[in-house]
Amino acid sequence: MFDRVKADFQRVYWNYPSKDPANLLKKVWVVVNSQGFQALAVYRLQRWCMEIAKRPKTGFFIGVLEKIASVLQKIILLLYDINISKKADIGKGFCIHHFGGIHIGVCRIGENCTIAQQVKIAPERENGDRVGVTMEDRVWIGGHCIISGKVHIGKGCTISSGSIITKDISPNHLVAGKKGRILNKNFDNTKLHNLPDLQD
Repeated sequence: MFDRVKADFQRVYWNYPSKDPANLLKKVWVVVNSQGFQALAVYRLQRWCMEIAKRPKTGFFIGVLEKIASVLQKIILLLYDINISKKADIGKGFCIHHFGGIHIGVCRIGENCTIAQQVKIAPERENGDRVGVTMEDRVWIGGHCIISGKVHIGKGCTISSGSIITKDISPNHLVAGKKGRILNKNFDNTKLHNLPDLQD
């Protein structure tokens, strides 16, 4: 869990410019002002509790921690309108830009993916406990997008704001619109993710 939280934090941290990359005040500022990171941290805690609870003799402490995580998740939903299912499998380095109207149901998301506000991925009412949406690494999703059904989104894909995706997308494609129209079959989205180690 901790390595994933660290990677999530680094994704957000690099979006806040500072002359001193090791500035403690900046780190505190990022945690306080990034609603997306707070929501992800609570999700990571819930996920960790769920996995630990499967082991024999997990003890009273995990049960209490689960309840605390559940309360925190409700607070995040109330304050920021971000709902991330603990059954979602989200890789490290996930980044949520802005907040509000975000719903992530049962799905599988790769590493270093980025989403914006008003994004809905695999609503639970459609998929139950089954994994429908699968996203590979470094997928970038603009605001107001809906991704549902049993779809596979390839590595490095970019989904433009307002798109509705209900079919598979090949790697490195740029798509847009209600039908997920292909605009570019070889689009490089590394600069959109704003990660130093992704840049050439």
